[in-house]
Amino acid sequence: MRTTATPNPYSIQLTASRSLSLGPAGAKITTTMRSVTAAAALTLLVGCDSAQKHYDLGAKQEFHNNLDSAELQFKLALRDRPDFPEAHMELGKVYIDRGILDAALDHTKKAIEIFKQKKATTSKIETWQQLLSKSYNNAGVIFLQQSNQGSSSWRRQHCRY
Repeated sequence: MRTTATPNPYSIQLTASRSLSLGPAGAKITTTMRSVTAAAALTLLVGCDSAQKHYDLGAKQEFHNNLDSAELQFKLALRDRPDFPEAHMELGKVYIDRGILDAALDHTKKAIEIFKQKKATTSKIETWQQLLSKSYNNAGVIFLQQSNQGSSSWRRQHCRY
């Protein structure tokens, strides 16, 4: 069974293996059906193409602890705007919550790098310095969690940061 809907600019493909591929041709994000919430699917069906809208939806999903949907929305935001530091920071937090510390550190480092380079934010609530501080805090949480797991090789590999 294969169903395809093609609202511009996204394509949605549902396969018999219950996986869902979302995104424009050549840049698909694949996830399982159970991890896609109604909000994430609706966003794609109505053709939301703004990185900021994906980020805002991801933040709402993260607040409600819908980590699968939040991850998807932050990835879509980064697909639309790869240098979006807030999305990198929040995706890093999602990975921290899931215990995927290597990916969390990668996105946290990217957020820090972009905040330092741009010295700007799209946030109307916090300054870029406050968000940079939160990113450094996230890095500290990652190192603390990894330290508590007792992986000295991981620390040696990443603590140069």
